[in-house]
Amino acid sequence: MGVSRKNTIRSLIEIKNSKLFDLDHYRKQSGKRHLSLYTAIYHYIISGERRGLSANPGFDPKYYLTANPDLNGWSLPLFVHYVRYGHKEGRAAKSPTSATDGISKSIKRVIIDSGEFDLDYYAMQSGERFKNIDQAVRHYLAKGESRGFKPNPDFDPVVYRSYSDLKNYGALFYHYLLHGRKEGRIGNYDFSSCFRPGKRVYDESKETVALVIHEGSFTGAPILGINLLEQFSQTHNIVLISLRDGPLLRYAADFAVKIVVGDVNVGRLSSELLAAKLIRPLISEFNVTAALANSVETAAIVAALSTANVAIVSLIHEFATYVQPLTLSTVLACSQRVVFSSSLTQKSALEAGITGHFRHSVVRPQGRCVVPDVGATATNDTSRTRSKPHVELGKSDFLCIGCGYVQYRKGVDLFIATAAAFRRLNPSTKAAFVWVGEGYDPINDLGYSAWLKDQIQRSGLDDVVVMMPAMDAKALLQLYGMADAMLLSSRLDPFPNVAIDAIAEGLPLVSFKDANGVSEYLEDDELLASLVVPYLDIEAAAAALIKLQSGEKRSRKTSEHLKRLAANQFNMVDYVDDLQSLLDQAVAVSRQERTDVETILEHGGVDFDMLGIRDSPDQKDVVSNYVRLCAGSINRTSNGIERRPIPGFYPAQYAASHPSLAELPYENAYAHFLRAGRPSGPWIRDVVQLQQSDKPAVTLKDAEVALHIHLHYPDQALEICRRISLNRSRPTLLITVTETTNKSVAAEAFADYSGSVEIRVVPNKGRDIGPFLCGFKDRVSDFKVIGHIHSKKSMDIAEDTVSVWRDFLLETLLGGRYKALDQILAAFDRNPKLGLIYPEDPQSVGWTENFGIATRIAPRVGLSSVPEFIEFPVGNMFFARTKALNGLFGAEFELSDFPEEPVAYDGTILHALERLTPVIVEDAGYSVKAIHGKGLTR
Repeated sequence: MGVSRKNTIRSLIEIKNSKLFDLDHYRKQSGKRHLSLYTAIYHYIISGERRGLSANPGFDPKYYLTANPDLNGWSLPLFVHYVRYGHKEGRAAKSPTSATDGISKSIKRVIIDSGEFDLDYYAMQSGERFKNIDQAVRHYLAKGESRGFKPNPDFDPVVYRSYSDLKNYGALFYHYLLHGRKEGRIGNYDFSSCFRPGKRVYDESKETVALVIHEGSFTGAPILGINLLEQFSQTHNIVLISLRDGPLLRYAADFAVKIVVGDVNVGRLSSELLAAKLIRPLISEFNVTAALANSVETAAIVAALSTANVAIVSLIHEFATYVQPLTLSTVLACSQRVVFSSSLTQKSALEAGITGHFRHSVVRPQGRCVVPDVGATATNDTSRTRSKPHVELGKSDFLCIGCGYVQYRKGVDLFIATAAAFRRLNPSTKAAFVWVGEGYDPINDLGYSAWLKDQIQRSGLDDVVVMMPAMDAKALLQLYGMADAMLLSSRLDPFPNVAIDAIAEGLPLVSFKDANGVSEYLEDDELLASLVVPYLDIEAAAAALIKLQSGEKRSRKTSEHLKRLAANQFNMVDYVDDLQSLLDQAVAVSRQERTDVETILEHGGVDFDMLGIRDSPDQKDVVSNYVRLCAGSINRTSNGIERRPIPGFYPAQYAASHPSLAELPYENAYAHFLRAGRPSGPWIRDVVQLQQSDKPAVTLKDAEVALHIHLHYPDQALEICRRISLNRSRPTLLITVTETTNKSVAAEAFADYSGSVEIRVVPNKGRDIGPFLCGFKDRVSDFKVIGHIHSKKSMDIAEDTVSVWRDFLLETLLGGRYKALDQILAAFDRNPKLGLIYPEDPQSVGWTENFGIATRIAPRVGLSSVPEFIEFPVGNMFFARTKALNGLFGAEFELSDFPEEPVAYDGTILHALERLTPVIVEDAGYSVKAIHGKGLTR
């Protein structure tokens, strides 16, 4: 079974880091003595284990599978399991005698000996009669487990299979008994206990929306969630889903038709299982058509809603800095519309390395919340020690407050440091700095609170700083009325409710730039902009507070501006109206996605190679995921580059030619192309398909073909030579190296090559392009066809990624599972107008940062203009008809034209020339084709 690109890379890294892979051992077994550690591990993952090779002398994959029958169906190489789990679990990796030491009976024996197989319970489920437990366990292993029968009331194989690494396992109960329980995995989940009745009566005339919150605590996001519940319940049936319980949920029952409450284990269950057990019953009972997910912490439920085809609007308040990337990417990928509370949080997500530019997202500040009155919100834990206030708040000349749970992110230490700076800069003012919030516990919290207490004492601020417990909304409003300013001291805080409350009450708010979402709205007002100070600049914060104190306390004008800002930007009614519009849009996008999926499936689906999928999942699942990601512009690499659905189709160019596709409801470009009857245009190109059994008659003489090889990294020479030798063609090799010592290494590597070899030493300048254009300029005209390849590594891309990319390019152009070089030369032989052929990269890269440079150098290479969209040899490896490159070689480039090392990752003359190559070829009257072999991808 193949391995997906994502799993390949992850497995490669895990094996390398484990230090369990024996490179010398593997080289001897495989006969590939030139392999580097990365390429050896990659070879093992892709084909080595399948061919019976072992990763080290102490690991026998056949024995490992025999000894661990629960691994039947494991979709990755068995050594990956051993590295990830088996080594830690103490599983035997190689038999000291034979591979059949009674292992075949071990599963049944382990289950019986555990005493946890309930014969009567199992017989009742299966409807069978069993003579004894031995017969029942046999039935369970052969049929029962796959049908979802439970071996006892406390183990559910359907639940246990939801762990992603156990998806294709056999003998799940055996795995749980032997390993899962020790690993902390759950074997069962009582979904029926999650459902609670709401007090609202279901109204069939209203639409039903699922509102998802991550918990029911008295904290920012849940309080916003409950406010949204109250607002939307006026016009909708609301099903409230909370991942964890809390006091707010008692209040919420008054506004919901149903409440679903999970626990810490919900996030560990698969989206398919949650969809089946939680979401689809709600759809069936209440006809849920859309969902509003409040916080990225709801990711598990968001994924389940998406699996059940519910349209989703997600509200993202958090900074990517303190959120798990997978959690954030799940919410972004599964949602039809995404709302960031500020451009700062949106920028944080865009810079988090999650692929795409999120065209499905908008920025909307949240409305002002009302804290539900459900009794005391402060803790009743009287054991906590608090500093006794040494400050009489009413008698201070200046009162500054800060609010929030006492934790590092909230910057309570910065609040205290600002108090010290304030007193140092303004010693004549009797000031009080009061922090309000739970979590201050200097006796038990030695990680933060104890340090805060020490900071207060060492700074001599016992008579200035007061730490107060959380208070109810009424008391907090009274404190706002007493205070002269609030300091939002957080290091990162998306959009705290207390800041919105302070602004709405007209209380001046000093905050750090780029630390919260509120600051950007203050900066838009000329008067209020002075309240925003440089990031974590304590002195500037103190100075801003002193400025407030020295003028008229809480000046009327400042207060009016703040209240106007709150009314215009933080209005809950307007916010809810915007969310309703976004829910309507999400439903329309979801409907379009389903139509697009049906269209693509009717026309044969997508190409797994182009999407980087090596295993064989369900085509419908792959197409659905592809369409969903495209709608949000997330079907992209880390550089924002889009993957293509089939070879030869360029979605970005097609979409640019059909502007309506960029508008809601985001009709998929490929689906639109199919519905339009596959119209011809610059967005489609013929692709030469490599054939396994093709033995083309190449009439081109070897002397008429040259292959330029730039070997900056000579350790890859043997691999290149091996791939060339798989073909019958023996082109003249024009090799450039950048050091004299590397010349002898290259000569030795190609010593047995039966064709002509010429090696020259060139300066290390111009990467591979400089040596190609300048290293053999006196020889190029001697050949009809010239190829260009190079050893490939990168300082900007991880080696495992580059290794996969390099192998993809070399296998497509030279050989591996295909005799690629022979087939490429045959294509030139058959078609005298063929000017350029290069690997069809799965990623449609385009100009990136190089359009301006290309425009400037176009006249030098004979071009009057450059096209807006291009496809080119990504990685700059290709074969070309020499005459088709006259514009390139005729430009008489010298090495002095190229930048010195280190060369920038993008945006140089080298990157521009790489992209201009096919344009030059077509301008000369020749055709350009891509080439692809089934199973080749990166």
